[in-house]
Amino acid sequence: MKKLITIITCSLVSIATYSQDTNDRPVLVRGGNDYYYNPFGGSYTLLTNANLSIFITNNFGWEDLRFPASSAGKLNPSADVVDNSTDNGIDYKTSCDTNITDEHVYFIAQLPHAWRIGAAVHPHVHYRQTNADQTNMWYMYHRWKNIGGTNTSWTFTGPAVNKSSYTTGSMHQIADFPGISGAGKTESSIMDVKLMRDGNFGTGTVLLKEFDIHYEVQKPTGQLGVH
Repeated sequence: MKKLITIITCSLVSIATYSQDTNDRPVLVRGGNDYYYNPFGGSYTLLTNANLSIFITNNFGWEDLRFPASSAGKLNPSADVVDNSTDNGIDYKTSCDTNITDEHVYFIAQLPHAWRIGAAVHPHVHYRQTNADQTNMWYMYHRWKNIGGTNTSWTFTGPAVNKSSYTTGSMHQIADFPGISGAGKTESSIMDVKLMRDGNFGTGTVLLKEFDIHYEVQKPTGQLGVH
């Protein structure tokens, strides 16, 4: 369901009428030199210094940084992690281990301007599950550095926990890693990730489809000068 909204400023400058879903998240619009916000489908309110903090602390929702397996960097001297162009993904064999020096794929994530600065992020993987015992397999190393920062040591995280119970056949599964604290981190900071499988858990090859980082969205723009 949609509703029509027209905003008129005190200077009688009319903003064009437009259509908005009634369940939209908070939005910020401009009328002349004034800005207005709409808290979750409510009436529009003039944004002032007094209510600015109220606006920016509203939770806009969540979004994903997405890294399809087809874009992953790959380091597999033992050939336990191989491209699968037939099923569009990367196969992790049962001979994989959690050795950081090989048998993994890697990703580079830049935290976006819309991210709620300092909030925890939640990595997860999408993969093809073919057996009920394919659980507690996924692990990752990560390091997270601000602009101007230097490399920190790698942090080992896991296992990722399956979101759904296995039913039958080739099932689309999500496995969630524990959240990673964003305390002290800023927008446009960089997170390096190495994703691996422990072949001691789960029979058969598993097909990685995508690695994602779930993050909280708070603001529509970022700081001037941050890229």
